[in-house]
Amino acid sequence: MLTKPVLDLLFVAEHTDGLIVKQTQEDVSATDPTRSAFYDVHLDRVKTLSLVRGDETVASVDLETGKFTVGNVTFDTTDQSFVKDEPLKLIYFRETQVHKGVDIESNQVTQTHLISRYFIGWETTDRFGKKVKQTIAIN
Repeated sequence: MLTKPVLDLLFVAEHTDGLIVKQTQEDVSATDPTRSAFYDVHLDRVKTLSLVRGDETVASVDLETGKFTVGNVTFDTTDQSFVKDEPLKLIYFRETQVHKGVDIESNQVTQTHLISRYFIGWETTDRFGKKVKQTIAIN
């Protein structure tokens, strides 16, 4: 038996055209109920991606500036020589752990998914053709 992970943090994706995609605990796409909510995010138009807990924004990444915000602190993770020549592409994923066990009474294997960290960030190619990636992890 496979259990869905409890989502401690939900994403909110704001697009350049004003579209906002909000993930719910059910994590179901509004356009295709067989897919996750991330299916509705238009990766080529994401302006900011935020991770929220209730009404609180825990962290966000701005793909126009490359800056991150955690709590009320906004910061840049690149060095002084970085020049953004190409658009920034969103990086978002969850690090999960799978715990397996056996239910003796039902004689079935159980699996529990736990999310240990959330990662947000961006990637691009710099002026020298080198891939640049910046991410932060939220526990």
